[in-house]
Amino acid sequence: MTQSKPNETLSGERCPICNEGQIELLRTDFDLASPDEPTIVIPGIWVDRCNHCNEQFFPSETSRYIEDSLRRDRA
Repeated sequence: MTQSKPNETLSGERCPICNEGQIELLRTDFDLASPDEPTIVIPGIWVDRCNHCNEQFFPSETSRYIEDSLRRDRA
C-alpha cells in the first residue's frame, strides 16, 4: 500500500521555522524507532520539507496514513 499525494500541503510557502527557505513536497521513507520494539519503516510517505533548514512537516493526510499503517502493523 502506498500513500497518495496529499491535497493540502505547505508546498511553495516560506518556512515558518527559519523564515528563509521554501517548503517543498517530497516523498521519503519514515522510520519509527522505539527502544522496546524493532524499527518500523513506512516507505514512500509525503512530507513538506524546507529547502533551507530541512525542517519537516507532516500534512494531515500523511499523519493519518502513518497512524493507519502502524495500526495495521500491530494488528
